[in-house]
This record gives sequence, structure tokens and C-alpha cells, in this order.
Amino acid sequence: MNPEDMKCGLLLVDDDPCITAPMAERMAIRGFRVVVAGSGAEALGLLEKNSDMDVVVLDIRMPGMDGIETLHEIKKNYPLLGVIILTGHASVRTSVEAIKSGALEYLEKPYDIEQLVAILTAALARKREFEERIYDARIKPYCSDRERQGAISELLEEAAGRHAPGDGSGNV
Repeated sequence: MNPEDMKCGLLLVDDDPCITAPMAERMAIRGFRVVVAGSGAEALGLLEKNSDMDVVVLDIRMPGMDGIETLHEIKKNYPLLGVIILTGHASVRTSVEAIKSGALEYLEKPYDIEQLVAILTAALARKREFEERIYDARIKPYCSDRERQGAISELLEEAAGRHAPGDGSGNV
């Protein structure tokens, strides 16, 4: 799946423009529609205004709202969004906390651009799959509104990483 074919919206969140500027350029060349935020609060504001974002690349250490707090808010309010943590300050504690909180991946800087593109493309495919499953649940015949809403709620919980099937890692 090519992000250009799907018009993938990518939100980059990092307080260091020396990171976001070249990454935004590299991702735009590869077909992503890129929006940049310099803080967690700014990212949440952009998501509120931009309903066409698909994937978020999020730094851990930022002034104000850190990456983990931002991740919690994103998954609470936008459970279908794939969130990839990209940090220069990796630790076992934050990696475990990020994955348990619904991050799809936890990568260290410097990153391999092709690996990141592959992860973002898989995250986009995952989001599209959940969107299709939710659509199917909405139009499912012969079930009550209550059953339909229950199925949709379960899908949103699964997408948010709060009860993922399989190995439980939350990884794409």
C-alpha cells in the first residue's frame, strides 16, 4: 500500500524543528500529507481541527504536555489514529508505558527512514481496516441498535490498544 494512493495524513509532533523539518520533507516526498506540531497541546488542537489525520509520530520529551500524556489524550479522543513514538530518550519504562497506552511502535532516533515509512504504511492500513469494520458493524442487518453500538465500542477499544487481540503487544 502506497501512502500517496491513500492520501495519508501524518502529524509530526516534536519540539525540535531540526527533527520535524527534514522529516516532514522526507515524508512529503514519499506521498504523505504532513502537518507539524511543536507540542502535545498544539497537536491536540490540530487534531481537533483536522479530522483527516491518519497517523501521528510523537516525541516523548517535550515541554508542557509530554509524549505519554499526549498519547493518552490522542487514544482517548481519536482511538483509530495510529501513534508511533519516536524518541532520542528511550527507556524501558517509557517504551512499556507507551505500548500499554496504545502506541503501535516505539522507535529510537536516529531512525531508518524506510523502516519508518513501512511502519506508517502498516499503521494506515490498520486504521483503514478498523474504519471498514466499524462501517460494516453500522450497517449490519438483523441486530439491534444496542448490539450494533456494543460491536462498535469493542472495535474502538481494540483500535485504541486497550484490548488488542493476539499477542497483546499492540505492535503493528
